[in-house]
Amino acid sequence: MATAPSAADALRQVASGRVAVLACGGRLAGEEARRLLAGLTEIAEAQGLRLPIAVVLAAGPTPSIFDRLVEDEHVFYLSQRPPAVEEAAAILATALCHSRERHGEGPLQVCR
Repeated sequence: MATAPSAADALRQVASGRVAVLACGGRLAGEEARRLLAGLTEIAEAQGLRLPIAVVLAAGPTPSIFDRLVEDEHVFYLSQRPPAVEEAAAILATALCHSRERHGEGPLQVCR
């Protein structure tokens, strides 16, 4: 697990190919998160990079701004407000399991 202090840093980390799940929330929420995920999708598709599973933990008051990303299956989970810590941990673990399954990787113990 890693954190990114900015959207630009998140893009650099994803470009490394080592990011399975990208969670947005708190400091990176709403329209800023939507722009990051839309830009990330374009970059990944253009460069043939593996697109991480996106989890949006703070979509803000207008979650419909993520509709296209959800329809295109680029967002795994979306909530208006950040969930409780325990719920967020469960969501992220499930997203990681989904990512491993999507890419034909074996399950982790948490996925069983």
